[in-house]
Parts: sequence; structure tokens; C-alpha cells
Amino acid sequence: MFVLISQKQDLSDKAFALHEKIFLYRSKIKLLLSNSKEEHKAFHQAQEELMNTLEIHLLNSRADVNQFNNVEFNSKLEAMIEKGRELLHHEWQKVKKAQSDGPSESIK
Repeated sequence: MFVLISQKQDLSDKAFALHEKIFLYRSKIKLLLSNSKEEHKAFHQAQEELMNTLEIHLLNSRADVNQFNNVEFNSKLEAMIEKGRELLHHEWQKVKKAQSDGPSESIK
């Protein structure tokens, strides 16, 4: 019985540590995004959908791990990655334009 309780506590500690890391990175990304920019909104929305799936299936102690939907998770992960690529490409285009315009132009 002690081993089972100890293993359960170890898993609980790992889940808490994972949740803490996810929350930290999620918060850092949110600080870098602006809700007034459409490209940022799209990435943020994709990130939130992925995080909600993670919280429901992996970080909820009452969730049945056997019912985790890998297809849904992978789909949302790919959507977030794609939106991240689009955002990086958009921001990179602004940097390249600013470099070609010279130092007097500001990045909008």
C-alpha cells in the first residue's frame, strides 16, 4: 500500500511541476503578444486551445489517461505551430522592411 501511495504522490508532484512549467511559458508568451494585432490573436487562440486540451486531459487529476485524444492534441499542437510560424514570418518581414528602409524608419 505504501508503494502505491508513494507512486501516486510522485506522479502528482510531476504533474504539478509540469503544470507550473506550462503556466510559466504560457505567461511569458502572453506578455510578448498584443491583443490588438490579428497575427498575435490567431497564435494566442491556437495556444489557448492546445493548453485547454492539455489541462483537461493531462493536468486534471480526475481525468482518465486512457481517454486522452492524441488526434485532437496533435491537431491543436500543429495548429499552434503553424500560427507561430505565420507570426514569426510576419514579424521577420517587418524587420527586413525596416532594414531596407534604413535607420530612419520605425518598425510598426
